[in-house]
Amino acid sequence: MGLKSNNVELVKYLRSNWRDFHYYNYDDWQKFYWPMTPINKLEKPAGD
Repeated sequence: MGLKSNNVELVKYLRSNWRDFHYYNYDDWQKFYWPMTPINKLEKPAGD
């Protein structure tokens, strides 16, 4: 089940080397990179 099997028009825009997701073949969690969010102080503007 998915885009390819349901003949959705969007399929023609997929990459040719696209692999469908399968939960048994997940990515290595140790290679996952999540950039740190810059620390911002949330302050109300003056006069509000």
